[in-house]
Amino acid sequence: MSRRGPGEALFALGQFAFAVALTLAATQTRATGSSLRLGLALALGWGSVTLALVAFRQLRHSFRVAPSPRRDGRLERGGIYRKLRHPMYVAVQTMTLALLLWRSSGSLLVLAGLHYLFYWSKARYEERQLMRHYPDYRDYRRQTLGLWP
Repeated sequence: MSRRGPGEALFALGQFAFAVALTLAATQTRATGSSLRLGLALALGWGSVTLALVAFRQLRHSFRVAPSPRRDGRLERGGIYRKLRHPMYVAVQTMTLALLLWRSSGSLLVLAGLHYLFYWSKARYEERQLMRHYPDYRDYRRQTLGLWP
């Protein structure tokens, strides 16, 4: 069994804290929409945290915040990565959607749009890096979903 560094524990703690904060905030304030919308926001929030933790756990020591592969890393093609190339980015975008459902406003919508564009750009940049680093990445890319179906 490999030893995990403090970065993994901090990431997991951050994801859990986000889920708890979303839940507490949703129960402490009046919803800006229907209870169905609030329930959907909570479900998406918890689902995105779960997806992020599963993807993070699967990557283990290959995880990097920077959008570039590790020199000693390997292309992960199993588990969640069998179907989705960027589950961490999808999780973050889904968290953003959950917040939009929970508290919709014009300024939040603009920030969410900018947030999406940032992750879309980051994914494109990362994919160029991965194609250079892993010869079989192009085939993997054709067989899996990117950010969204």
